[in-house]
Amino acid sequence: MIESCLKILSEIEMSGIRVKPDVTKLVSELSALIGIYEKLSSEDRNLVRESLSPRLGMKLVVIGTFAAEKAMSTKDEGLIKIALMSHVLEGVREDYRENIRNLVLVDYAATLIGVNFEALVTEVENFADANTKTFLNNFLINQSGRESVEDYGLEIKEINGELKFSPIA
Repeated sequence: MIESCLKILSEIEMSGIRVKPDVTKLVSELSALIGIYEKLSSEDRNLVRESLSPRLGMKLVVIGTFAAEKAMSTKDEGLIKIALMSHVLEGVREDYRENIRNLVLVDYAATLIGVNFEALVTEVENFADANTKTFLNNFLINQSGRESVEDYGLEIKEINGELKFSPIA
C-alpha cells in the first residue's frame, strides 16, 4: 500500500497548481492518497511523511484548501477532513504560518457548512505525528474561530457557480 501512496504523491508532484489547475483532479488524487494513508501502519505513515519534499508538502496543503473550497459549494464534510489531513501529511514542517493561514480557511469552510471543526481535528490527530498533534491542538486553542478570511485579505466569491476564496478587490 505504501507504494500506492508514493505513486499518487509522484502524480501530485508533477501537477501544476499555479495556473488554472484541474482542482477536481487534484482533490480526487489527494482524497485517494488519504484513503490509503489512513490504512497504513504508523511506521508506514512516517515513511510517507518523510518522503515528502518541502515543496510537495506545501502543495498538499494548498490542494487541501482547494478541497475546503469545494466543500463550501457541495456541503461535503469529507472534503473538510481531506483538507485537515493534508496538514497531517505535510507535518507542519515547512512554514507554520502557511499552515495557520490555510487552517483558518478550512476552519471557515467547516463553519460555513455546519461541520464541527474541533471534532474533525480530534479525529485526524489519530494519523498525525506528535509535532502535528501539538500544532493542531494549539491552533484550536489560539486561532480557531478567532481569525477570518478577511484577516488574510480574502473574501468568499461565487465563481462559475462555486464558492472560492478570492483576494479582496
